[in-house]
Order: sequence, then structure tokens, then C-alpha cells
Amino acid sequence: MTVPHGFIEAATPVPGVGVLFARTRGGETALGFAVTQAHCAASGALLPALQAAFAAQVGENFVRDLAAPQPPPVLVSLTSAFIAQASEGQWVEGAARLIRRTRSLVFAAVEVRAGGRTMMTAEGVWQSVPDAAAAIMEDGRG
Repeated sequence: MTVPHGFIEAATPVPGVGVLFARTRGGETALGFAVTQAHCAASGALLPALQAAFAAQVGENFVRDLAAPQPPPVLVSLTSAFIAQASEGQWVEGAARLIRRTRSLVFAAVEVRAGGRTMMTAEGVWQSVPDAAAAIMEDGRG
């Protein structure tokens, strides 16, 4: 599978997923990757855990750009719906949009697509305060 036009290699690989590619168009950044056999279950479908990890990364990149120059956001909730499957050789891409933003939280929706159709939707909440990770650990949620 070749990388679609306009996507360039992103800096940090995602554990389990690997190298991601990014494209910015019309003010929206999309991330993508090509599904390999290593990403798939015995059934030949993309593992749901990798799909969820990718969706979380798409949302985190989006929220990090919104929160800059604050410290990186911390994911505190991700609710997802698996609608369709991707298989080896398919290009998967995801983009996020803002739902709501408070002083310390960012709510975002993520859509993951493959083969021209939506394969997953997710809504996440990211905490974007300087000591978010410490606060979560002290709160017993981490």
C-alpha cells in the first residue's frame, strides 16, 4: 500500500500501530497508517485495541495542538463505537473535531475511516492542566 498524496511521516510512532502519517488540509489535520498483517487478528481484521489506540492518538494530537503551549494533555475518558473493520493493505485515517472546551478539559470527537467508510467513532475527554497526570494519579483514576 502506498501512502496517499499529501501525507508525510509523523515524528513519533504509536506503540503497536507504528509509524503514522499526517496531512493538513483546510485547517484540519488527519493521521493515517497502512494496515499490515501484524495489525490484524487471525480473522484478518484490524485488532480493535489498535484501532482504539489510533483513535486516542488522533484525539491527543488534536487536543495538544489546541492546548499549546501548555503541557501535553492527558486522556481521561474514551468512549468508542466499532462500526466496520479494516483489513491488511487498507489505508486507515482519522481526524478529530472539538465538541467543547472548559478551562481544564477538552471534549473531542474522533472519526476513523477506511475504504471510504466510517469504521469507528469515539468521543474523548482530555485534561489539559499542567499537573493533569499527577491529579489523576492522586484521584485514584490512574
